[in-house]
Amino acid sequence: MTVVFDRDGEDSESLRFGPAAGMAVMESLGIAEMIDDACEWDRKQRVLTPGTAIKLIAGTMYTENLKQAMHNMPLFYSGSPPDLLAGPKATADSLSDSAFGRALETVFKADTEKLFCSICAKVKAQIGLDPRTYHFDPTNVTISRSAGDGYGELPEGAPIPKLGRSKDGTGGRVQYSVSCAVDEFGLPAYVRTCDGNTDDTEMISDAVRFIEKVLGDKRIVAVGDSKMTHWNLVEHMCSHGTHFVSKPPMNFADGARGKAVEKAFQNRFSAIGAIGSRKNSPTFEAYDTDVVCKTMTLRFIVYRRTDRSKTVRHMKRVEGIVLDEASKSLAHESFKTEEEARAAYREAVKGYAGKAYDLTPTFRSRRSYKGGTEWKATFKRTFNEKRAYEIAAKDVEVLITSLPRSDITNEDPSEGATVRDVMRIYFGQWKIEGLFATMKSGIGADEVFFQNPEREAVMMFIIALAALIRNVIKMRLRSEHGKGIGIPPNITAERMFLLVQNVLVKYDREGNRIYMGGSPGDKKRALAFMDALRIDPTTLLG
Repeated sequence: MTVVFDRDGEDSESLRFGPAAGMAVMESLGIAEMIDDACEWDRKQRVLTPGTAIKLIAGTMYTENLKQAMHNMPLFYSGSPPDLLAGPKATADSLSDSAFGRALETVFKADTEKLFCSICAKVKAQIGLDPRTYHFDPTNVTISRSAGDGYGELPEGAPIPKLGRSKDGTGGRVQYSVSCAVDEFGLPAYVRTCDGNTDDTEMISDAVRFIEKVLGDKRIVAVGDSKMTHWNLVEHMCSHGTHFVSKPPMNFADGARGKAVEKAFQNRFSAIGAIGSRKNSPTFEAYDTDVVCKTMTLRFIVYRRTDRSKTVRHMKRVEGIVLDEASKSLAHESFKTEEEARAAYREAVKGYAGKAYDLTPTFRSRRSYKGGTEWKATFKRTFNEKRAYEIAAKDVEVLITSLPRSDITNEDPSEGATVRDVMRIYFGQWKIEGLFATMKSGIGADEVFFQNPEREAVMMFIIALAALIRNVIKMRLRSEHGKGIGIPPNITAERMFLLVQNVLVKYDREGNRIYMGGSPGDKKRALAFMDALRIDPTTLLG
C-alpha cells in the first residue's frame, strides 16, 4: 500500500483536552462571571472580558507542562476557534498579549485578595464543602526578571518586589512574598501577593484577620507553625473566638513552652497510637496540660514518637557524617602547643560532645619539618546506643491550642477536641506545602515575566486559581474511582493531563459540532474523565 501525502490537507480548529476540560470546569462553576462582576470595564468596547481572559490564561496551566509565558498565549490558542473561546466577536487578533495584559490590570483594580477568597468560598459551596480548618503559611516566589531593571512609578497597592542576590549566588532576583491559606480539604482559600520583604508573622496575622472578616460569625480553626504564635495574634484570636493550633516558639509567653515540657516529664505521657492512613504511620504518646500565659490559660500538648529506633538511626547517620568531616579537617591541621590542639578539638566537636557518640581524643607532638615541635589532634567516635535512646526520649514537640478538651471526636473541633484530634489537625499542615508544590513545581510560579508589579500580582492570583481548579478536578475524579467508568486510583489533575495529552477537542465549523480526535483508547479515557468531571461537552471550547 502506497501512502500519499496531501500537502493541502484539511483545515481544522482544535484545543488539547486538558485545557479544554479545565476551562469547562471553570465555566461550570461560573468563575469568569464572578470575575467580570467584580471588575469595572467597558462592556461595549472590550471583546475579551476580564473573566474570559483569566480563564484563558489559566487554561495554559491545565497541561502536563509548566504554564505558557504571556507572549506565547496567541500561539497556544492559534488553532482554536476564538469565537467559541472568547465570545462571538472574538477573532485570532483578539487573543493578543496586549489584550491579556490589559485584562490583568483591570482585575488588579478589583482587589484580588477579596476576589480570590470570594471565588473559593462560592466554589466550595457549589461542590458541597463547608471547611472549618484553615492552614496558613507564606512562601517566596522568585520572578524571572533582571533585578537591575526598574519598574518606574507603581500604582497604589501594587506589591514591591525585593531586589537582591539569590541565596545560591547565581545572579539577581526579583522576589515577592505570597501569603496563602488552604482548608482542611487541601483547597486554596486565600492568596495575596505581598512586598518581597514583608515579615512572615505580619502576613499570617493579616491573612487570619482577613478570613475572620470575610467569614463573619462563622468560627474557624487557624493552623500554622511558630510564626503564627506571637502574642498579639494569639490574644486577638482568643478574643474573637477564632481557635488555633500551632507550635509555640521557645520564648513564647515568658517560657510557657518550657513549663509544659517540664510538666510532661514530671508526669506521664499517654499512648495516642498511630496518626495517618499509611500502614507505617508513626505512633505517638502525649501529655496534655494547661499553662498560664500572661493574661490567659492555654492548652499545651507535649508529644513524642513511641518508636524511637528511626530517630536513633537518623541521629547515628547524621552525627556520624558531621563528626567524620570534623575529624578529617582536624587531622590536616598542626598546632604550636598542646593547649592550641585541645582548643581546636573542642571547637571541632562543639555541640556533639556528650551526644550520641563517645569521643576519644588523642594529642601527639612530633618534630616539625621546619624544625621544632608541632602538635596534632585526632579523635575516634563510638556510637553509644543507650545514650542515643535516652536523648531520643527527651526529643519532644509541643503544640499550643485554644481548642477545648473533649473525650470524643466532634465534627466541629471548636466544640471540643481530643489530644489526637489536635495533633491530627496540626499534622495536616502538609496540605499547604502541597499547594506551594502545585504552584511552583506543577504550574511554574517563578516563570512570571511582566516588568509590571500589578500584572505579576494578578498572575499569582491566576496561578492560585488554577491550583484550586486542579484540586477540584482531583477530588471529582477520585470520587468516581471504582464506579466502573475507568478512573484510575489516586488520580491527580497532572496525571489526567498526561494521560490525555494526545487528545484534541475539535470543532467542525461547517457542521457546528464538537468532537474528539485521537486514538480510540485515548478518546475513551478522555470521555471517562469528562463524565466524571460532569462536564457539558458543548462547553469544552467555551
